[in-house]
Amino acid sequence: MLDVHSEPYAPSGNISASGVGNSLGTPTMDRLRVFIREAVQNSWDARLKGQTPRFAVTLRKLEEAQLAFLRETILRDPGTDVEFAQAKDGLLDSTPWILEVHDSGTKGLGGPTRADVISSSGVNDFVDFVRNVGSPRDVEYGGGTYGYGKSAAYILSTMGMILVHTRTMSDADETERFIGARLGPSHDNSGTRHTGRHWWGRNVDGVIEPAVDDDAAVIASSLGLGPRPKGRTGTTVAIVAPEMDEKTPEQITATIAECLMLYFWPKMLGNENRSMEFALTGPDGVFPLPDPEEFPPVSLAAKAMRKIDAEDESVITVESKRPSKKLGKLAIVKGRRLDRLKWDTGDESSIIPDRLSHVALMRPAELVVKYLQGPRLPSEFSEHGGVFVVERDLESVFAHAEPPAHDDWIPDKLPKSERVFVNVALSRIRDALNDFASPADHTFYGNGEGDDHELRSLSTELGKLIGSLTNHEVSKGGRMTRKGTSRTSKPGAVHAGFGIVQDRRCALFDVGTGSGLKSMTVFVRIEGSEIPSNAAGERPEVVAWRAAASSDWQTGSPDLGVTGEAASSFQIAVSLPDDCAIGLEVK
Repeated sequence: MLDVHSEPYAPSGNISASGVGNSLGTPTMDRLRVFIREAVQNSWDARLKGQTPRFAVTLRKLEEAQLAFLRETILRDPGTDVEFAQAKDGLLDSTPWILEVHDSGTKGLGGPTRADVISSSGVNDFVDFVRNVGSPRDVEYGGGTYGYGKSAAYILSTMGMILVHTRTMSDADETERFIGARLGPSHDNSGTRHTGRHWWGRNVDGVIEPAVDDDAAVIASSLGLGPRPKGRTGTTVAIVAPEMDEKTPEQITATIAECLMLYFWPKMLGNENRSMEFALTGPDGVFPLPDPEEFPPVSLAAKAMRKIDAEDESVITVESKRPSKKLGKLAIVKGRRLDRLKWDTGDESSIIPDRLSHVALMRPAELVVKYLQGPRLPSEFSEHGGVFVVERDLESVFAHAEPPAHDDWIPDKLPKSERVFVNVALSRIRDALNDFASPADHTFYGNGEGDDHELRSLSTELGKLIGSLTNHEVSKGGRMTRKGTSRTSKPGAVHAGFGIVQDRRCALFDVGTGSGLKSMTVFVRIEGSEIPSNAAGERPEVVAWRAAASSDWQTGSPDLGVTGEAASSFQIAVSLPDDCAIGLEVK
């Protein structure tokens, strides 16, 4: 049976448990996503040099024996905490869920176990996570900054309770530790005022210390937390009875998957300097996480990150002029709007945008802080997205612009000398998004009716958006202009959509000929340059055609030789190679 201690207020005062719980402020996302984000950041900051950290999330129900062990060994009533007693009774009336985050390839929670002991090694991870509140980060370019993020774990528990199991190095030797902790309401007990903070462990000289080594291993195993073999340092944090927010366990699992994919995809790209491994297990077993480069719209942001990694010439160096300073690297790419992978998260709408027009903001830790939205591209078939990564020498400035939940950059909280860098960076990114969505040199005249359209490059996966062109040429300045002919005397080809024709991906054009179609020419355009084929050597070609009144596709030479009244309007299917913006010129 573990001992329990409720923290009394010291004569000089303490922070209350509710104060710790409120330290995150008002994040822009729900408590589950805040917790997952904070947990991944903590694991990244705790990574061991030369190792790829692994981060695993498991949502499971306690087995009967595990529940009995929790009830009989750990859940001792801490004094007159009425709320805990009620929560405990409610918990034990049913088999509770446990949400675990488990990392390895990390250093674990090392250092002293008491906050009043000076660490000989300078490591204070255990007391900073379990005891102290608001400790600053001690990892250069780390994800966390304030030390308040751990409160997200307590907030997520309906009991305000977490279980901590860690293997770490202590004075050159490995040690295993287990302790329970809770944040509850302040309360009186036997004439003494208590903060609402509680710990479960072993009473040593009046202080609750963690169970250690074999003792810790037996407790963790009895709760199903899994072994911590020698040489595999790391930490498991288990949320007792997590708040489900009226979601099913399957929806909770999908919500976690969505969060991991949206905010931590840079760690999944295989770059040895920033990689993490992720695993997710729910009530139905392993939940497979997709490759971010195959997961729209994250795939577009990943493509932009690849450009920054490769120092591609399209990458923009964002700078301020007064003072003169490089602020970061920005890359934006565009692509065809692809169907999303549908996960049932139980939310009214997905946090993954239906059409991307955002830039992912990151510090050098390359954990997504937030997505800054700009205007959408005019075509509903296309989207664009990008990445901005702060320069390393300004990392601390942008880190201090973040609230405790690390979900925004708020320049107003910074000194004036630093505020300018964040303000200018955000302004330059917004300008780049605006320019990207409405570039002057991409406008072209369309189908002879005076409509303006936009030509947009599209993703390598599904090819490029089709522009509808009739009798056009390209001027030296890159702007598409009309030849000197009457706009009513020539036939028109109007883009009508996309489809699968004869098992090939095609762009569909509606053609009105007036006097009949004699021939047509298909040309390829990639980023404004006419070439005979795309990068893979594929050429667009006429796949089939049909009269407007018919549903049957016909094949044959592009010189269709159709004349007369019946051929005054029909539809042409043109194959759609990757990386191509194509148009149909009708002669």
